[in-house]
Amino acid sequence: MEDMTIEELSSIFLEKFKNPLESPKIALFLGAGADISSGGISFSTFKRKFCQQYAKNHPIFVHTSEHTIDEIFDSYFENIIQPENRAHIIDQLFQGLKQLEPSDAYKILVLMAQKRIINAIITTNFDNMLERAAESLGLPIFQIFSPGISKPYNFHHSNSFLIPYIKLHGDLSARSHIVLTREEIKKGNYDRDILILFKEILKSHTLIMAGYSGFDDKVVEIIEKNAKKGYIYDCNVRLNKKSPLFLKLSHKIRFIQSTFDSFIENVSKSILINHHF
Repeated sequence: MEDMTIEELSSIFLEKFKNPLESPKIALFLGAGADISSGGISFSTFKRKFCQQYAKNHPIFVHTSEHTIDEIFDSYFENIIQPENRAHIIDQLFQGLKQLEPSDAYKILVLMAQKRIINAIITTNFDNMLERAAESLGLPIFQIFSPGISKPYNFHHSNSFLIPYIKLHGDLSARSHIVLTREEIKKGNYDRDILILFKEILKSHTLIMAGYSGFDDKVVEIIEKNAKKGYIYDCNVRLNKKSPLFLKLSHKIRFIQSTFDSFIENVSKSILINHHF
C-alpha cells in the first residue's frame, strides 16, 4: 500500500476534465462513509442503533462488542427476508435520525458525472442520496441498476448518454432486494446481469473508492479478479488493515486520508482554479 495526497488524486480528475475522451474512464465506488455529512451513518453505527431500538430482549450498552451487535442484528434479519418488510424497518430507523439531505459534495458529484469526469458509480448503499442530489439540480443523468428496478442488458455496449449507477445491495425506495446480514454479504448473490456490468466497468475503468470500509467479502473478491491493471485509489478517514479490501488488495491500493466531502471539494477546486466547471 502507498499513501497519496489529495492533490495528487485531484490531478487525475483534472486531466480527465481536460481530456474526457482520451483519459481513462473513472468509476467511483461509494460506501456508507460518503453519507455522513448528509446526515447518514456508517453501517456499523446503523446496526448498533437498530439493536438499541428493536432488540428489546438484548440490552445494548456502550461497551457491547461489535461481534455481539452483529449476532443480534443478523439473527433478527435472518427471519425477515421480504424486501418490503426490511425496507419498512430501515425506513423507520432512518426517520429517527436527523434530516437526511444530500450534501454539497453529492451535488458536485452529480455535476462531475454530467461533465463525464466520472463515468460510472457503484455503491453498497441502499439510500437515494445521489438520486435526490441529481433531482435537486434538475439533472436526470443516472441509469440505476438494482434488483427490482432495472437490469443492464448490454448497457455497457450501448450508446446511452446516461451514467450507469449500480446499487449492489439493493434500493430502499424501490423496496427491492436489500443485503444486510453477514452471510448475505459474504455470499454476494448478486443479479447476474448487474454483475456482468460491474465486472466490465472494473476491467475498463480506473477505480476510486470513497467512504468504503472494504468488509464485503464477495465485492472485494470481484474487484480483485476483475480490476484493471494499475492502482486502486481509496479515499477514507482511515484504512482498516483487517478488512478483506486491505488483506487482498493492499499491493494495488493508493490510500488518500480524506473524508468524502473533502475529496470531492478538493477535486472540484482544482478544476475550478484551472478551468470553468
